[in-house]
Amino acid sequence: MFRKPAIPKSRRPFPRIPVDQTEGSDFRRVLRLAIQGSEGWTFSAEEGPYFRRQNGKPELTPAQIVRGQMTEALLYLLEMGVIDVDDERLNQVFDGYYPPYREGR
Repeated sequence: MFRKPAIPKSRRPFPRIPVDQTEGSDFRRVLRLAIQGSEGWTFSAEEGPYFRRQNGKPELTPAQIVRGQMTEALLYLLEMGVIDVDDERLNQVFDGYYPPYREGR
């Protein structure tokens, strides 16, 4: 199994975990599912921006749209059991602080 680097405790950029992003890779397959969940909310859900606009409801800000899309994409993947949360790593991030940014490619 691939060993993940430790969560950094400094202000330096954190090292990237290699991700195969080529067509047909697991990443692309998961991305396709996440997009499906996000688009479902965007265009079909009553609280989504398209439905709201078509029905005269107050429009959402760009930030609200992004948050809604991210929420639906993650929920879609988690509810299907396609992705799991690494509780130990998540706790490490929240016990310290968020690393500021990633290293360049």
